[in-house]
Amino acid sequence: MALLEKRLNSIFIREVGPEETDLLPAIFKLRVTCRQDQGYITPENYPDGWFDEVDDSASHFAVFEGERLIGAARINYYGKISEHYYYHYFNDLSGYPQNETVAYLSRVVVHPDFRLAGISKSLVSLREDHAWQKGVKNILTDVCDFQIENFLKYGYSNLGMLHSEKIKWEVKPEDYFLMYKRLQ
Repeated sequence: MALLEKRLNSIFIREVGPEETDLLPAIFKLRVTCRQDQGYITPENYPDGWFDEVDDSASHFAVFEGERLIGAARINYYGKISEHYYYHYFNDLSGYPQNETVAYLSRVVVHPDFRLAGISKSLVSLREDHAWQKGVKNILTDVCDFQIENFLKYGYSNLGMLHSEKIKWEVKPEDYFLMYKRLQ
């Protein structure tokens, strides 16, 4: 299967190939650059970049302007949602398909100089296409409260607050929500 890619004017978004292991540390450091204004993901707290156990099994997407890395995102696949590393932080998912494969979108970052250019939306769309190509129709993602409106416009429904107070990167529980979409 060919790697997915997309052009947005001078911006190029592409899937990171499995052989590009040198690109992942740059993505992890970019995550810190893009999130340090929130106060808890800082170069002091994450000198090697912001990464976790979920990165090892993820498909990653990178955004470039020329040769400069300016954005990134990841997608993970689980045979059922209870296999997700952070499942125990999710709300009651009794109404969610428990035994169907799910794609989980996470860690979208865009360099502050390139925000509001449609890059985040393109990363959502490209990862949905990735899931569709794999035959996966259930998409979950966690979003900050200020992102909810956009994801509702993208066809997602809000499943409620993510119980994240114990996740090691210390997010504020009132800031994150779990969103769901079934691809048609």
